[in-house]
Amino acid sequence: MLLHTECFNPYHTNCYFLTDEESGSTVIIDPGCYFRRERTRVQHLIRLNDWHIVQILATHLHIDHIFGVHFLTKAYGCPFGASPLDNDWIDRAPDRCREVGLEVRMPFVSPTFSLAHGDTVRFGSESLSVLSVPGHSPGSLVFYSSSARCLFSGDTLFRGGIGRTDLPGGNRRLLTESIRHQLLRFPDDTAVYPGHYEPTTVGAEKAMLL
Repeated sequence: MLLHTECFNPYHTNCYFLTDEESGSTVIIDPGCYFRRERTRVQHLIRLNDWHIVQILATHLHIDHIFGVHFLTKAYGCPFGASPLDNDWIDRAPDRCREVGLEVRMPFVSPTFSLAHGDTVRFGSESLSVLSVPGHSPGSLVFYSSSARCLFSGDTLFRGGIGRTDLPGGNRRLLTESIRHQLLRFPDDTAVYPGHYEPTTVGAEKAMLL
């Protein structure tokens, strides 16, 4: 599996492009491209690498992780998957933009298919296992690639910290339980690619959290 990372929008949200080497089938995780130049950058990358965009995935539906969903689904005709437990954040998104001083530049669209714990996302010969990790938001998900031995953790687990829980639907106790039961069970050398900041490993965060 090929992995490419971009950092978008005023929140410096990590967007991940995962590609099956044989087919070129690509999934995009957390497309936070907010500015026009960021959307242009994505189009350039897709053309340059000859990626075939097959799915858009969101670890959760806070605005900084979904700014680019409408643009991508419209431009490439691909479905969008996330947990329905976060769907109220779609309705809340325009108000949330105004609260943080951002323009509503593109519509916010609901997922076209639902993801839940135990599901598998396939693209070419690659696959991602879906883990439910509530706490940062009710519908927070983590995606695990067994071939690359890595987790895409969204805003659940960061390098040296965990996600915030002060937004509606957040629950710190539930978040810490989710991390311990769902993420820290992976081998220490499992890479962790978070929604913000630099990558880490399960082992490094286990030493910090336990």
